[in-house]
Amino acid sequence: MNKWQAELFDALRDMPTPEQVASRIAWATTELGFDHYTYGLWAMLPLSNPTLDCIGNTPQGWQTRYRQARYAARDPVVTHARRSLEPLVWTADLLDGDPELQADASRFGIGSGWTRASVNAQGRRGLLTLTRSGAPLSASALQQKSSDLQWLAYMAHFFLSDTLMRRHEPTACAELTQREAEVLRWTGDGKTTGEISSILSISDNTVNYYLKNAMAKLHAANKTSAVVIALTQGLLTY
Repeated sequence: MNKWQAELFDALRDMPTPEQVASRIAWATTELGFDHYTYGLWAMLPLSNPTLDCIGNTPQGWQTRYRQARYAARDPVVTHARRSLEPLVWTADLLDGDPELQADASRFGIGSGWTRASVNAQGRRGLLTLTRSGAPLSASALQQKSSDLQWLAYMAHFFLSDTLMRRHEPTACAELTQREAEVLRWTGDGKTTGEISSILSISDNTVNYYLKNAMAKLHAANKTSAVVIALTQGLLTY
């Protein structure tokens, strides 16, 4: 950790509000030679098509247009971040396959950028995108700033992810009994009702009783969904 990185961490750690954290991230963005930043966090549910929620200081018109056009579903920058943790340096040429997205990005001064995804200890995936309206940074400048850019991506994920989680993913209100959680854990391990009844020395009917109770509490359509919801809400930890 160099001096710039240490000072950034100390500053963010002492910020009392999410707004101040966001402001400091914006300041760091300009220090690294970019105009704006966007931090996004993927929701954990639904697993088949998780939504990407974003905050940042890009022009408000761009943020509104991006949401309305649902660009996140087809943006190649986002696609890269969903598949890789490697940084991506990009220019407007990356958007050649989507003239509509390319035109809107140009209209709002988004000409080039740098993007990196991060994953925290809980498995939550987010991405930081820094953008410029002018000429892209040179390869030598990017190489010189590489460590600081990646540190900023990690800091944004560390300090901003909770803000988005609280905004769109309310704290779990369901409470599972010890037996309900135990049955869900074994279900998540792929055990059948019969196998769980043998492991816990209870009847099949009792296993199903606990499963139905857990599903009702979690508003889950089936036992698989109940396991996923319980996991995402931290209800199956010891």
